Amino acid sequence: MFEHLLSPLQVGRLTLPNRVLITAHATNYADADGLPDERAVHYYAERAAGGAGLMVTGASSVHPSSPRVRGVVNAHDPRVVAGADLHQVAW
Repeated sequence: MFEHLLSPLQVGRLTLPNRVLITAHATNYADADGLPDERAVHYYAERAAGGAGLMVTGASSVHPSSPRVRGVVNAHDPRVVAGADLHQVAW
């Protein structure tokens, strides 16, 4: 019935190891500056360890003019990217 679920999937230049997806949902795991806090790091690390092929993170602010929402990551802030391990990101 689900013969393709655990097989790889090509999405553009990216090959996902399987077709299991963790959908976006709000965690409110950002600090007062809009940076991911330690809870966010552990939360996503645990989910990644579960083996999903693709994980979509929750809401984020994508432009400095966006209204500030408590608990939401300011994805436009260079410090967010600076804190990421870019060797683990598949572009």
